Amino acid sequence: MLEPFFSSPPDFADDRGQFCVWLTEPLGIVTFVPQSHGPAGFADFISHTVTPELLRLYEAEPRPMIFVHDWRNVETFDVGLRQRLIAWGMEEITPPKIEEITILLRPDTPALMKMAAQAGTTVFRVTHGVRMMVEVSAEDVLARLKLRPRSAR
Repeated sequence: MLEPFFSSPPDFADDRGQFCVWLTEPLGIVTFVPQSHGPAGFADFISHTVTPELLRLYEAEPRPMIFVHDWRNVETFDVGLRQRLIAWGMEEITPPKIEEITILLRPDTPALMKMAAQAGTTVFRVTHGVRMMVEVSAEDVLARLKLRPRSAR
């Protein structure tokens, strides 16, 4: 199992340790799923627990946000996860609020998971013009986006 790329405690974590979220500077989030299965509850957690604080920060500092989903450990996912995340992005966190969404996978991520990530990115890229990427290097993503936890400001 790969560890998250932030060593500081997350700003949000579910009770069962299935996912955690850091608020970042520049404004956005980094999500991390430590296990090999992506549960559908992740989308609800993001929507109901993280989004209110994220939108509060956005209203205080209105600038496009950057999202990084660190799913390097994920090999399978609940059927509804992708659809619920897309709905969350399109209904609650819509452009121009989003600058970029990056999904971080391993080079050896199973093909079905890679296809699902690519399909999800295509929806946002085509319908909303959001810059979407699927990457395999956490170090490259952090260096390019200059992300750090907001708690470390």
